[in-house]
Amino acid sequence: MNTSFKIIAASCGIALVIGAALMSFRTNQSTEVYQGPQMFVLKLASPKLHDQGNKLAKKMLGAQATTKRLEATNVYVKDDDPTVTFAEDQQDGSLQFSKSLKRYMGDFKPALPTEDALESIATKFLTENDLMPTNKAEMVLAHKGGLKAAKAAPDGKGAATEIDKMKTITYARTIDGVPVIGPGSKIIVNIGDKGEVTGATHRWREIEASPSGKKAVPAAEMKVESQAKQEFLKKMQNEWGKNAKVNIKESKMAYYDSNDGYMQPVFVYNTSITPDAAFTKDQKSADQQYLGIIPAMKNAPEVMFAPGDASKLKAATYDASQDKKLEKKPDAPRGRNGVDEPN
Repeated sequence: MNTSFKIIAASCGIALVIGAALMSFRTNQSTEVYQGPQMFVLKLASPKLHDQGNKLAKKMLGAQATTKRLEATNVYVKDDDPTVTFAEDQQDGSLQFSKSLKRYMGDFKPALPTEDALESIATKFLTENDLMPTNKAEMVLAHKGGLKAAKAAPDGKGAATEIDKMKTITYARTIDGVPVIGPGSKIIVNIGDKGEVTGATHRWREIEASPSGKKAVPAAEMKVESQAKQEFLKKMQNEWGKNAKVNIKESKMAYYDSNDGYMQPVFVYNTSITPDAAFTKDQKSADQQYLGIIPAMKNAPEVMFAPGDASKLKAATYDASQDKKLEKKPDAPRGRNGVDEPN
């Protein structure tokens, strides 16, 4: 083999190695796939009504209670007592009602149950009124709170005192350990004097019991985390200005319950935003706590939010050192993008 042939062969070999490396790089780039937990598309069953509204209206509001039809909602309002409310949505099955709270006004100090007794009172009420979720393992305690009222000092000069008027217990939902957020999958029970249930909010649709009720999403149909972050950051620039500082404090997977047709997987970003001063017209804009949500599927079954016009925004960037590993946690802070977790 002469020298020139050796040089040509060597050159071809180098070219082949470089070409193979480039092909490998391109292949790796194009085949990047989702690496998180197995997620599903969950189809919500039709609302379970069974005339619950009329039964509860009479039980909670009195034997003479009657409901009126207002579009797709059965409502009951008492003219002489604005604290009495009742609504049952016939489309999504949501219930919200409150007994008369007249006696809780003024100086009345109710004998409220202990924190430890709240769960047993709430679960008893839900069970007796056919409001307990079918799969009790999905229901998780999210929050215990209450309602206080300020009482002015007798002389009008001293400090006001607070009276505990009511206690509340809030339940959220998890699916296979993954938290559920959104307008659905919430149960709130208000508890007053001597353990009296004074009202409740119930937005809990069951998952359809059929093969189509729970479908696994292939990894190829899921967005990768880096893609979701770029989408989220562009959304933040659109809402807070292109020079807004975005600090992602925590990221995790969750399901978004629309209380309509589906639960779908989403990326959730617990974020601190420093708005662009030029965008807000306020040089002293304080940091904003924001719960960001991005659909995790490339073709989501439902559109959650109208996309903003990000065509003129600069390329989104983020500091990866600010991020934390995806975690499964049942609770999340409230956001201003339409996802308001009750307290």
